[in-house]
Amino acid sequence: MSQNQQIFLLRSNSIYKDACTNTALYHIMGENRKVIRMYSKETNVPQPFGRDNIRACCRIKMSDSVNKKYDYQIAIENGIIFNDYGLLIDVCYVCLMSKDEIYYDNYKTLLNTAVLVPDGKSIYEEIHKEGVLKSGLGYSTTVGELLSNKYCVPRYNWMEHLCCYSKEMQILTGLKDAYEQIGKY
Repeated sequence: MSQNQQIFLLRSNSIYKDACTNTALYHIMGENRKVIRMYSKETNVPQPFGRDNIRACCRIKMSDSVNKKYDYQIAIENGIIFNDYGLLIDVCYVCLMSKDEIYYDNYKTLLNTAVLVPDGKSIYEEIHKEGVLKSGLGYSTTVGELLSNKYCVPRYNWMEHLCCYSKEMQILTGLKDAYEQIGKY
């Protein structure tokens, strides 16, 4: 391990997000990083809705204390929002937290990760029919589940099959935007 290699603690239970994060960090930093996946605190919000709720879910994942043998924790949360035109979009919020508990994220550039949800109006109506979770942070049914059922595509990466934009690219964009914040403060 190189002396100046950065260690990232990925707070995720997803093997897919682990693979995407490793690929994204390789594109951003080259070999000069190590990613360790650690199970995160569950948010119990399958489909976060709204910018602030997506951010809250990400922070919940990093809220339990861990040792400080890392440079940054990473939490990734996909959620849905309406854009300025009233269209339903899927976005990828990425948060980095230093061991000094300073947060860096892509909140201001969240729309860089936007993917238009096909049949957004009917999909939102179906999700909304299930009702908002008690936490108020989102819904119990996900866009991916509904699109998977409707179009026979993978629920975790429906956007690659329906919109030609992979979740890996969405995570890369969000992670790059969040990582660029580190040098600005």
